[in-house]
Amino acid sequence: MNKGLEDYLYEGDILLSRQQIDEMTSLRKKRQALTLDYRWDKTKPIYYRFDPNLDSAVPPLFRVGAKFWSDNTCLNLVETKSTSSIRVFDGTGTLMGCFAGSGRFTTDISISASSGCNYFGIITHEIAHALGIMHEQIRYDRDDFITPIPSNMNEFYLKYFLNQKLSYSNSNNFGLPYDWGSNMHYRPVNYENQIIALAKDKLYQSSMGRAMAPSFKDIYLMNVYYNCLCTSGAACQNGGFRHPRNCNICICPSGLGGAVCNERPKAENGAADIGAVLSVSCKAVKDTLKN
Repeated sequence: MNKGLEDYLYEGDILLSRQQIDEMTSLRKKRQALTLDYRWDKTKPIYYRFDPNLDSAVPPLFRVGAKFWSDNTCLNLVETKSTSSIRVFDGTGTLMGCFAGSGRFTTDISISASSGCNYFGIITHEIAHALGIMHEQIRYDRDDFITPIPSNMNEFYLKYFLNQKLSYSNSNNFGLPYDWGSNMHYRPVNYENQIIALAKDKLYQSSMGRAMAPSFKDIYLMNVYYNCLCTSGAACQNGGFRHPRNCNICICPSGLGGAVCNERPKAENGAADIGAVLSVSCKAVKDTLKN
């Protein structure tokens, strides 16, 4: 999507400020999420506005994406027509594609959202960048989980996929496991559909880069990064965590529901309930976040 923007973007779809570029170059503050210095103030609204020339199809879906992150974290993304921290624009000239500034600056940051970016997964991906979250495949431990195939990588993928891996000393995974199904993970194929990465667990090969929405782990990471997690409340089961908007209920891993993640999700549109809920061990709870 961002082919031809290599000189402007970090990791292929992140537009950095000069200060961030200096910090990235020094290798002192790389993170899976940016340094905490770039977190937005969670006690205040995070305003966004739409440029007048933006494709009319983008604002409705962007609002849905902003609401998703507001509903599932302690953050409040609020649309405005005046004061703004995030400017959503339709790139012109060379800057066409799906990309975002990352983290809070002293000036406005921008999310490019042209009509080709008008998908829920892409919108929520770029909003996550604007809130400070980086790509999954730059983790220092990524080679324990995927095998890059450099022979199938062009200059873009060599630069942004292969060579952007962080080191243990300058990164922070916040204690969370690798997530092949993260909405922040690159696709495992190049523009010519050649494989550029193999999942070491073959069951997850088709998960990479296919997310249509943020994963359970993506949501958990955002809440950890912004210190949204409740310290008391519901006794969440099966790897769930307390909802930052209501500590008496839980946000549950896929396939689970109920107030404390011990039930099947409610069927929608009149569909019949299927499946069963099994009891799990303490190890299984940890494995939920690992997978």
